Amino acid sequence: MRRDIHGRFIVHNDLFYFAGEDGGLFSGPLEDSVQAEKLAENSPADMIVYEGTLYYLDADYGTLWSISLDGGRSSRINDSSYASMCLIGNCLCLQDTYGRITRMLLENTV
Repeated sequence: MRRDIHGRFIVHNDLFYFAGEDGGLFSGPLEDSVQAEKLAENSPADMIVYEGTLYYLDADYGTLWSISLDGGRSSRINDSSYASMCLIGNCLCLQDTYGRITRMLLENTV
């Protein structure tokens, strides 16, 4: 079992996506002895996978980011700050720190 997972994590297609001990977004298999790959500098506070894309909230500011699981760089989707998110069908629902809900259809953003 991995020991370098700190904070949030998600499993998709037999890989862990997680916040590293010193920050950053990483992916790697379950085995602790296998080196994890750093995908982004910022750490995830919450994560969701939809159609091959990982969406995550930055742990420091709550901004929404995305990264293709086929490779590539992470991209900030907007500058708003969110406390949590969930996926309902193809709609990403984001709750800000005041409790307001924003809905985002993912087909329009990918």
